[in-house]
Amino acid sequence: MVAIDPNDLDALDRAFPALCGCKHFDVLDYPDLLYNCIAYAMGTDQMWVAPYRDAPWVWWPDTCPFNDSPDSLIQAFKALGFEECTSVDNEDGYDKAILYQDGGFWKHASRVTGTEECESKLGESWKVQHDRGEVFEGSIYGTIYAVMKRPIADAHITMDNVPQRVPATVDRVKWSRIVEAVRDFNRNKYGKNTAIYCGLDNSKIYAVQINV
Repeated sequence: MVAIDPNDLDALDRAFPALCGCKHFDVLDYPDLLYNCIAYAMGTDQMWVAPYRDAPWVWWPDTCPFNDSPDSLIQAFKALGFEECTSVDNEDGYDKAILYQDGGFWKHASRVTGTEECESKLGESWKVQHDRGEVFEGSIYGTIYAVMKRPIADAHITMDNVPQRVPATVDRVKWSRIVEAVRDFNRNKYGKNTAIYCGLDNSKIYAVQINV
């Protein structure tokens, strides 16, 4: 659990009206630009998982459609050993992910972690704990449309396939702040549609500017 500034908590409450007041809500970790909700639900905090092309900080299964249709996200989970199921309940021996959609596009995924709890990475923002169910209704994440499960014994499939972007020796909070500083500098200099990928090469930081 981490401390969160009241202003940041208010911003979360405005963005996700049903989230902050739910029974099991808690803030688990600081904002981290290095991974997103899909990556976390798949079992990694090493990459941003999304169907973008030619973006080196982003990974997506080559066998899946490069779009944000709800089915494309289901196929992405299947590529990592998940299968569809019907219950959001915790199930012994399985990892589970809940997928959300809005307006005909996938928007979010959360990880089932307990008998009543889930965990979510909120985009570039905080990692939080929350109730299972429709805690994102009324927000940009929308409503549940699918549940995926995979045997815990197969969790290695994610690590076997998703590139490992952050060396274990790196302080993730400091690293994320470096990424944010470089990105913001370049966006201010080159425009809001500029995304920045930062990496390490022989312990030296490098950045790649990509117009998106």
